[in-house]
Amino acid sequence: IYLSQRNFVEAKNFFIRASLIDIDDPYVCEGVILSLFHLEQFDQALLYFNMFNIKIKRNSNILNNIGLCCQKLKNFDQSIDLFKKSINENPLDFSAHFNLGNSLKEKKKFEECLFHFNKSIEINPSFSNGYFNIANTLRDLKRFEEAVGFYKQCIDVAPTNVKCLFNLAKLMASQGKFETSIFYYSEVIRLEPDHAEAH
Repeated sequence: IYLSQRNFVEAKNFFIRASLIDIDDPYVCEGVILSLFHLEQFDQALLYFNMFNIKIKRNSNILNNIGLCCQKLKNFDQSIDLFKKSINENPLDFSAHFNLGNSLKEKKKFEECLFHFNKSIEINPSFSNGYFNIANTLRDLKRFEEAVGFYKQCIDVAPTNVKCLFNLAKLMASQGKFETSIFYYSEVIRLEPDHAEAH
């Protein structure tokens, strides 16, 4: 209940008390990690994870969430290892593929990161952040035409994604396609009138 109400302090207290009774309960362990993650107590989440038994450490959700803690701590190598273990336990978890892609991008492993971003949208075609991160990565690699295609797919899935519209407008302007750029900037301003950079 506390997690669904986003009352993370009470959730943390509840799950830590519950863990004293049964630290082998996957629901309790996941609750500890999730509440600590939302409270940005990433080091503490890692300490609890290290106390869990081997079976709990194979729970794909727990592995994914503790991987995010490592990612926040900029320990990308450890996060990559954890996300891969999570995927090994549950290959159809689109969020684990997406999170792995983000850590791989930080390590400049671009082709590998694109593979996992693509897996995230293959599993969940309505996942707009997957398209967005593919587009941003392709843009960074100067594969502009491909980037445009994925920005447009992101907009198809999430027409009000202001970040995507803005990035596409900037990319169009950099390619000298000013009319198209103005159209997307106008969409940004329509959705977010105070967007300073779009004016």
